[in-house]
Amino acid sequence: MPILRVLKVELLTEEKIKDLMEASSLDEALGSLRETSYATVADAHNLDEALKVLFLTYAQRVRKIAKFSPKVLESLVLAFIREDMLKDVMSVIGTSLLGGSVEPKSLITYNIEESPLRAIEQDPESVKNYQRLIELLSSRNWLKPYLNKILEIVQKGRDIKSLNLLSSSLTIELYSDALEKNIRNMRDLEEAKKILCPRFYIISLGAVLESSILNNPPKTLSEVSPLRDSCKAWSKVLKIYEREQEFEALVNSLKRELENVSIEGETFDEVLVNARISVLKKIKKEALVSYSGYPFSLKLLLGALNLLRLEYEIIKMILSAISLGLKPEEYEERIMALSS
Repeated sequence: MPILRVLKVELLTEEKIKDLMEASSLDEALGSLRETSYATVADAHNLDEALKVLFLTYAQRVRKIAKFSPKVLESLVLAFIREDMLKDVMSVIGTSLLGGSVEPKSLITYNIEESPLRAIEQDPESVKNYQRLIELLSSRNWLKPYLNKILEIVQKGRDIKSLNLLSSSLTIELYSDALEKNIRNMRDLEEAKKILCPRFYIISLGAVLESSILNNPPKTLSEVSPLRDSCKAWSKVLKIYEREQEFEALVNSLKRELENVSIEGETFDEVLVNARISVLKKIKKEALVSYSGYPFSLKLLLGALNLLRLEYEIIKMILSAISLGLKPEEYEERIMALSS
């Protein structure tokens, strides 16, 4: 697939990322993207608009990869943008349950053609009624099983904390469904798991750390467990949490038992950020190695998508940091750890 080779060439260089971080304002940062694959982001007038256009650009590139991929892998490729759509759907439903409403057009995934949020245009008042909201969103076939899970949790009378955890769980389920329902070759399946499992562990880790801070009982995490988890990451981390709910003890147990994730730090942010960086660095290393293979392989496809996803997240982090008025030295080390 020549498109994957082109994608690698078009990735931002380390120097370009440094230029982006050293911008003195959001306008300057956006301007520095003009000569890159994210040129359309340069015309944004504020952070919200920039993040929407950034996601649109990222989604277009993922869709292009899906177009040239074997049909059987399409849902796996599209999972790299569907996870964001799923998060926005959860945001709208969660706000509705709290008695509020979110303007769908304000969310970053609204602008892409296949966004489920567009279904809400048929009945704008549905944002105030979660049942009507779920009914409209069900017009997207890929989303139906996850909406059923949301409805099940809501009807059990669970609170918004459960929905926040469910968002993480459903992301794992989304990728696992795409893997196990479509990839029949066991060798390919195991190769794909090796590449995606680190992401599953970071998602699961975030869920248990947040639960410790919020004093969620293990039962809450158990109730929202993914129906399908190709890596068993959620269940492994949950077992640790069932033994240790106090934050410091939990971190120590995670440090001992999660061999492939670096667990360092004392606070929620420190532990999660350090773990995420350690995993993303491994993901990037593996993705770059996958390019040494030829011709097309599932490993190369997922490697390319991981590189694209990482680049999208780095740009998003930098633009958000600049908009908040943070100095480069406050976040440079984290960014360069991922981009170098």
